[in-house]
Amino acid sequence: MIRAKMEEYKVTKNSAVLEEVKAAAKDNKRAVAFLFTVESDQYKEALTEAAKEIAALKRDEDGLFVAEGTSQEELLAEVLPVYTLFESRLNKKENYIDLVNQCRAAVKKYPGSKKIFAMLAEVLEYFSEEIFEHYKTVQRLLWEQYVAVSMDMTEEVAYALAKGCFYKAFLLEKYEDDLKKFAVKEYPAAYYAIKRLEQRFERN
Repeated sequence: MIRAKMEEYKVTKNSAVLEEVKAAAKDNKRAVAFLFTVESDQYKEALTEAAKEIAALKRDEDGLFVAEGTSQEELLAEVLPVYTLFESRLNKKENYIDLVNQCRAAVKKYPGSKKIFAMLAEVLEYFSEEIFEHYKTVQRLLWEQYVAVSMDMTEEVAYALAKGCFYKAFLLEKYEDDLKKFAVKEYPAAYYAIKRLEQRFERN
C-alpha cells in the first residue's frame, strides 16, 4: 500500500522504500506528490502534469471531481491532496477557494466516509497555513468528519487521526489511547504515521 510506504519513508529515510514509491509513481498521483516534497526539481514537471490531468476532470452538480468507472470517494482521496500540493507550491494558491469548496462538498456528500477523512488529513498536510482562514476551514472539516467516523476505528481512521494530531488539528493527549491500538506493524500506514507523530513530540 503506497500510503504506508510514503509514511515509512518519512520515518526511516530508507532509500529502498523510496525506490518503491518511485516505482508506484508511474500510475499513482499521490506518490508523485510525495516525491515532489522529497526531490522537488526532479518531480516538478510530473506534479504539474498530474495537476493538469486533475484540472481537466469533469465535475458533478456539487462541483466535485468525477471520473467514469471510478468511485468518487477513491478519486477524491487520490486527487485532492495532489491538487492541494500543486496549488500550495507551484500555482500561488490560485484555486484555494475551489479546493476548500470541494472539501466542504465532500464532507456534506459523504458524511462518515473514512476515505474522505483520510483525504482531508492529507489535504491538511499540503495546505499552506499562510491562508489562515482556509486552513482553519480544512481543520474544522477534518473534525466534523472525525465525529462521524470515530465510533468505528480502523487503520485508515487511525492513520488520518495521527496526521491530524501531527498538524495540530487534534490534541494528541486526547487520542493517545485510541492511537496506541494501531501503533503496531500489522497496520503499517497507521504505524508509521504514529511513529512520525511520536518523533515530533518526542514520545515513546
